[in-house]
Amino acid sequence: VSLVGRVIEAKGLGPPAPEDHPWQNFKRMVRRLNSAEIPGVRVSLQFGKVRAETVTDHEGYFDFDLRSEHGEFSCAPAAAGGWHEATLWLEGEVSPGQGRVEARAAIMIPEGEAQLAIVSDVDDTVIQTHVTAFAKMVRVTMLGNALTRLPFEGTTDLYRALAAGQSGDAHNPVFYVSKSPWNLYDLLVDFLDRHGVPPGPLLLRDWGIHAEASLDFKQRRIEQLLALYPALRFVLIGDSGERDPEIYLDIVERHPGRVAAVYIRAVHTDGKRDAELEAVAKRARAAGVELLLLKHAHEALAHARAHRLAAM
Repeated sequence: VSLVGRVIEAKGLGPPAPEDHPWQNFKRMVRRLNSAEIPGVRVSLQFGKVRAETVTDHEGYFDFDLRSEHGEFSCAPAAAGGWHEATLWLEGEVSPGQGRVEARAAIMIPEGEAQLAIVSDVDDTVIQTHVTAFAKMVRVTMLGNALTRLPFEGTTDLYRALAAGQSGDAHNPVFYVSKSPWNLYDLLVDFLDRHGVPPGPLLLRDWGIHAEASLDFKQRRIEQLLALYPALRFVLIGDSGERDPEIYLDIVERHPGRVAAVYIRAVHTDGKRDAELEAVAKRARAAGVELLLLKHAHEALAHARAHRLAAM
């Protein structure tokens, strides 16, 4: 069990509402992005019978690894799959008169019935962001909120079916790997909940001059998941607007037999990019994996059902 978090000054963002004015959303987003991290503070955790403590780094991040030296889970709740709750709190006083600072963390442990792990990009795969149109992307990101942002049609049905698996009761874990910054974590959690998309760990990226490159970040996170769940095959979902197809192809070729299918939402591209994508799909087929370029989530759902990755 790995639990990653960050200690920052409270922003008092408050819950979003569908009728919020774009100016309200803009001010909330600026506060969200302008995070004031708190380095060097001690964080304690209680998870089942395990008590652990760590210290935040220079960016305010902390990371708990709750496995034993043999790689096994060291806490009682891990015996059962599903979602569990951990309690975290700050040790000592960060600011005068702050009182006790406590938070709850949701920890997901794949259940024994799991057959697959689903790894999905977020921007322009689940949520409409318009990454390939910069001005529109900025407008949608800065002026909207979790209740006004839209998923792509059919996304919820696809992800629910994959999470349910062929049996309909597999409880397959879903992981969201995105180059979006951690600052947007609360917005993305609210968005998934609002639209009934299966919840799952959000693996986001640090944002700043020292942040790791987005390609290296996504590849490394997927490699870590493959190593963490060696018994599961993976379904990889992304879009063609950036480099998801190339990243996923590399995963397919480097890990034979581990990837069941790759679904790529096709966005508008030029002729050169179309030729690149066809070449990527051809190489994936040669490696024994179908990498499908799709216009609609329902096409991916039909393929998943036909190949016993999702229930009818």
